[in-house]
Amino acid sequence: MIVSSLKSAILVSAGLIVLSACSSAPAGPTRVATTTAPAAATGPVESTEQRPAILTVPTKGLPAQTLEPGDCGLFLWSQTDARKFIFFRRAGDGFANMLIGETNASLIATDFSGDIFGQFFTEQKFDSRSTGHTIDLSFSPGEEMNLGARISSGRIRVLDPEGWVTTIPIVGVRACQPEPDPATNANASR
Repeated sequence: MIVSSLKSAILVSAGLIVLSACSSAPAGPTRVATTTAPAAATGPVESTEQRPAILTVPTKGLPAQTLEPGDCGLFLWSQTDARKFIFFRRAGDGFANMLIGETNASLIATDFSGDIFGQFFTEQKFDSRSTGHTIDLSFSPGEEMNLGARISSGRIRVLDPEGWVTTIPIVGVRACQPEPDPATNANASR
């Protein structure tokens, strides 16, 4: 009888612990842009100093981008509270555009690594000569779709000239504009 009561008490206690853990967990993944303090010359130090990520995270989006027939592009959106189209790169081009804060910065590609994802690598680095920022882009390919593929998750790390790093979670697509169908063009000219 004592053993049975002890087992019941343990099961009830375990159930309450599980329930309290579930009720204190967030409803879903938290997606925020984070900013970390620059490292000191002697290495990283703990700092309570904060800098608003808003200085780096765009509050507006890039304008619409047009792909010519046969072109492909990499389109990335911030996955923060206000999702914005913040990054574009045309395949075969060593340049990209990204909103850094409210500035439409032209980026120059400096390094590629990771897996090949269509016409792009899954890890890319860029410099902005106009703003002095360094951009580190990393993403995971998602499911294939007609004329492209989704980017299921990723991040853009923005290093500013003062050494502050802001990490922006992203999603996106790699998409291509199809070539015109020669059969359709031949039938149209008859």
